[in-house]
Amino acid sequence: RPALNSWDTDYMQENRWDEESASFVPVEPEPNTEIVNFNQLSDDKQAAVLVKFGTHENITVDMVINASGLLGDDDMMTFDGHLAEAIIRTKEINAMYPERQIEYINDARRDLKPTAKWPDVQAYFLDRKKRQEKERKEGGAYTSVVDLARAKVNRQDTENPAEKIPPVTAAIRREYKQTWKTLDRELAYYLWPGDIDAGNIDGSILRWAKNEVIDKDREDWKRISASMRKQPDAVRYDRQTIFGLVRERPIDIHKDPVALNKYITEYLATKGVLEDEETDQNTADILQPSAAQTDAVETEISDTKKNESTLETEPSVEREGPFYFLFTDKDGEKYGRANKLSGLEKALALGATEITKEEYFARKNG
Repeated sequence: RPALNSWDTDYMQENRWDEESASFVPVEPEPNTEIVNFNQLSDDKQAAVLVKFGTHENITVDMVINASGLLGDDDMMTFDGHLAEAIIRTKEINAMYPERQIEYINDARRDLKPTAKWPDVQAYFLDRKKRQEKERKEGGAYTSVVDLARAKVNRQDTENPAEKIPPVTAAIRREYKQTWKTLDRELAYYLWPGDIDAGNIDGSILRWAKNEVIDKDREDWKRISASMRKQPDAVRYDRQTIFGLVRERPIDIHKDPVALNKYITEYLATKGVLEDEETDQNTADILQPSAAQTDAVETEISDTKKNESTLETEPSVEREGPFYFLFTDKDGEKYGRANKLSGLEKALALGATEITKEEYFARKNG
């Protein structure tokens, strides 16, 4: 307290008179609910927030301050503190998307003892990552997710013959016309880092795909989408094929456009199944994209767990330009720019590869 008969502005701002106790008591600070940009937080604060709250969305200033306690000497000795420390010290985990980091955190809580220290958590993270990469490795000895999905329906067909489930290749049929835009949506859904049912997309995954992948024009989604546009009959492949193509890809293959194109071409050639292969439907109207298809009514699911076949009208989702692309031939490299998606699609059809804005200007100014 300040000296008698003196005025202390700071003291008066930090304390208030309490009638009940007849004394000054500290003023409780107003909660700071201002939303912060998670991506602009430092790596250690991002890790602390993910461990403390299990989300990277709608993070407030107070939440960051609260989570930062895990980085202090006292809380750092707790299991949560060791979880955060393991993420910070492991560059492979620190570089992951937040959704995947949350998956690792939840699995560590489930599998490790609360007495585990950060080196134990780090070893667990690296072992888990190694196992996942082995399973995903191209050509690895594992059952593909496409085969698993079809096998699941095969079992249903055997166990429930009375229900007359359709043949396995038609197990997850679309109740909407497939267009480039609906294909882009499916690609975004299947980038979800956790478990996902190819034919029954949860509402939270739909929101994530729109907000975190499509709206942010995420690099891996953008590159896969561009490569798919080079594939003949890309919009005719069934959902299990698109699901498997995304889920089985080497995780960073989008960073090498040539390798990505090769992977997609080989995947569709060896594992691709056309949705209309087992029917006599006339699909001539979807063999090539058109303006009518581009503007077609597409599907969206409510927040409840419904099958994605539920139809309702919603605004079209289209990537916004400008777009940049690169041609490579015997004369060297030629780069270009298109203001509209249609211009990019024409360039891709002629053999170009989409590149980033940074790559474009590096070549232009190089």
